[in-house]
Amino acid sequence: MAVSAVKLVFASCSDDLIESLILHVDAIGEKTPVVVVSEFQPASTVEWIPYRLSWTTRQNEQLIASKLRGRTVVAVATILQPNMPFWPMRWMAFKRMPWGLLVFNENLGHFGLRPSNVPTMIRHVLWRTGNWFRWNFRPAGPIYTWAWRILHPIQGFRRPLLYRQALWAGLGRSFPAIALPAPSTELPPGITVVIPSRNGKALLELCLPPLLAQNPNEILVVDNGSDDGTAEWLHQTYPGQVRVIEFTEPLSFSNAVNQGIRAARFSRVCLLNNDMVIEPAFLSELQRAFDEVPDLFSATAQIFFPEGVRREETGKAMMAPREHFSDFTVTCLTPFAGEDHTYVLYGSGGCSLYDTVKLRQLGALDEIYTPAYVEDLDLGVRAWRQAWPSVFVAGARVLHQHRATTKRYLSEEQLQHALEVNYLKFLMRAFSDRGVFNTLWTEAVYRINCYSAESQPHLKILAEAKNARRWIRPLPPARMPESEILALNNGRCAIFPGRGRTGKPVILVAACYLPYPLSHGGAVRMYNLMRRAAETVDQVLIAFSTALDSVPPELLAICCEVVVVQAWGSHDRPLTDRPDAVEEFDRPEFHAALKQTIRKWKPQIVQLEFTQLAVYANDCKPAQQPSSNVPALWWPAPLRSRFGSGSFPNRDRKGAGHDCSISGRGASPRTILVEHDITLDLYGQLLNYSRDWETEREHQKWQTFERAAWKQVDCVITMSDKDSKIVEGARRVEPLINGVDLARFQPSAEVSDPARLLFIGSFAHLPNVLALDWFLKKVWPHLSILNPTLHIIAGSRPEYYLERYADKARPDLKQSGIELEAFVSDVRPAYRKASIVIAPLLASAGTNIKIMEAMAMGKAIVSSPGGINGLDLEHGKELIVAKDPDAMADAIMDLIRNPHHRLAFERRAREGAERNYNWDVIAERQNEIYVSLMDGTNASTTKP
Repeated sequence: MAVSAVKLVFASCSDDLIESLILHVDAIGEKTPVVVVSEFQPASTVEWIPYRLSWTTRQNEQLIASKLRGRTVVAVATILQPNMPFWPMRWMAFKRMPWGLLVFNENLGHFGLRPSNVPTMIRHVLWRTGNWFRWNFRPAGPIYTWAWRILHPIQGFRRPLLYRQALWAGLGRSFPAIALPAPSTELPPGITVVIPSRNGKALLELCLPPLLAQNPNEILVVDNGSDDGTAEWLHQTYPGQVRVIEFTEPLSFSNAVNQGIRAARFSRVCLLNNDMVIEPAFLSELQRAFDEVPDLFSATAQIFFPEGVRREETGKAMMAPREHFSDFTVTCLTPFAGEDHTYVLYGSGGCSLYDTVKLRQLGALDEIYTPAYVEDLDLGVRAWRQAWPSVFVAGARVLHQHRATTKRYLSEEQLQHALEVNYLKFLMRAFSDRGVFNTLWTEAVYRINCYSAESQPHLKILAEAKNARRWIRPLPPARMPESEILALNNGRCAIFPGRGRTGKPVILVAACYLPYPLSHGGAVRMYNLMRRAAETVDQVLIAFSTALDSVPPELLAICCEVVVVQAWGSHDRPLTDRPDAVEEFDRPEFHAALKQTIRKWKPQIVQLEFTQLAVYANDCKPAQQPSSNVPALWWPAPLRSRFGSGSFPNRDRKGAGHDCSISGRGASPRTILVEHDITLDLYGQLLNYSRDWETEREHQKWQTFERAAWKQVDCVITMSDKDSKIVEGARRVEPLINGVDLARFQPSAEVSDPARLLFIGSFAHLPNVLALDWFLKKVWPHLSILNPTLHIIAGSRPEYYLERYADKARPDLKQSGIELEAFVSDVRPAYRKASIVIAPLLASAGTNIKIMEAMAMGKAIVSSPGGINGLDLEHGKELIVAKDPDAMADAIMDLIRNPHHRLAFERRAREGAERNYNWDVIAERQNEIYVSLMDGTNASTTKP
């Protein structure tokens, strides 16, 4: 029962002060329950109301008012800890109680806003003022720093001025428009290996033998100004096996490599540094990627370093989100076991296989990047802009003697300078999307500015960056949005090949979670149907996962490919017009990965599991060809004679434009939305339990989103006839019920504990937490006379979800007789030990798979009406349905005391499962739906 009076604490402070603040407020005045408003949940058991930094003050006030409805606030407190972003929270506290507000400082001294405390308030202001002066006038303090700059203007203002000039040089720039040249004549199949080498005879002695053993069609060594007799040695040692292109003066890396690309005779070019020692199957593994990935531009090897040397490169090159300003954005990540053909931002210029025609069409390596570094990154991004991907190939392995050539001619400082300046050149030349460029440019210049405070070389880089506009080059329109390129290649996506493709129709399944392990009802449904569908179709799975890791073999056995996208986000999502779950799962990485997977596999059907994934329905539609209304290609002068391509008109200074469409995807796949729950119905039921502001708002948003989602897809699949009748405006609706694996879940001869109850329900699903909270408060106390045991299996991360839903339900799980487990891979032993399975759901949509599993195991079941939502089950036959707490308690006690009564329910439950819930029959129905959709038949396959 809600209490009538509370103390309200606005914890506008760091987490470490919250508990002490609660204790101090609790000790003031009469003993009254404390309610805390804070960003994160306190460790103590006080009632918590979350404060969202991204919400408006009005939205937070509405939430707080709804939580306090019917109660009187007798005291309000807040805390004035400096440098905390909580001034709106403090304003809310003041509005709640302008006179008498308890104000604490970070030392937990306090005063009330009333006339009698004026002296204390004055002392507080004086103390704060003194602190302000001490902070600002200390060495490195803001006022001290500006005073020093004024007294030393040359040293003091040079860096800030250069920093702003570098920023302004990039922001607001425009690109001239060009057109991509037509591809050159097709080349005969085969591989040309290009190896640039400067005084690298000793390295070539290690590099060439394993390369020759793999029989490439052609090996070109570009002798880049060597004076160690490399050319003569090659002619004598490998006559007819190695072609040598000799230069008396050393060229830049890009220039030397371009000489080899120009001379290549075959359809694939492998760029290989002379300090790379390849392992067996290197070339064949790289070539296999071209056989399996459409429109592939480059396949790059997995890079290893000598034993004892830190692995600076791996081949899995990404532009990962920065965790600290000092992080260099481009990084190499360690691949996971089983990962292969994951998309990467670029192929390493030292161990990658390229499509020769595409390489020449792009103009090969840009020779502005001197003496080396970043040229391969630039090339990879230019290819991605044309929707030509690069992939990481785990089976192509090389050992890299890092910087074996460059470190002989350039110092560490020169190499670092080349890397930093070339990266700025790359940003200025590679991205035409202003939003993408502005973000990356600002981050890069800020990073260099921070280093330049203590590093003279970085100050020189800032000075070069202020003239960055001279680095701009014309670009063709992007056939793939640059934001999508970066989203796909930011390290949050990994690909795992599964079983071989059979040539059957391709079904692409997109899901909020991996279907294995079977940690919740949605996973049970997806896995069982996918396991059976694997006999008739080729399946590709793309799914979110809380952490990237290797994929369970159970999924690889039934899928041709599994694409895993790391789920990420903040606890503090903004309050928008879309449901919270939609915002949580609407991620740019998933959009990009889904589109790219559709390009690669060209599925006949895309199946979106769970309502919130309807946000991806538009990604399944075909794209149009990009506009060609741009001038003919203009090539940089050094490349014209080598790769030429028509005329060289005046450059258009109005900008290249940005075409975000992607061609080549073929016909649009059919789309299915699987409604595991009719969510608007679920929230409608939750309103009957708790009519608070937040639930009402979510219900309204689901009404709008879900009804629109039904119209965006070709078919909506529901869990029951009841749910199908709710769906309106859809082109087609099919009920496809849940089921149970009858061979796996069978009754056991094991004697169960008569007083042992079992509740299975993932805490990730709010109705399960609400159900358990209701049961423990309303039913459990009545059962204490029988000394029962309640075994709870709560799914993965139960503590996280208990905290997430703490403002809605707080089940007391520390009571005697309660056993709590998180995820359990095999729940059958738990069923065998228990005599009664409970399902006390107050709100439920879809159908409850745990009811079916309990029936198949031959267990007595006591459920609320919500627990059997959508199931055609009869009270008193397969199970007992209790409509209130007393009825549920009486039913459980009767089953415990009357084993013969319980045995009758157990037998009828198994019979009902065999009669109605066989996955094999349900899978046949699903296949009928697939066939009719692929045939273009929209008529329902529902049987009378």
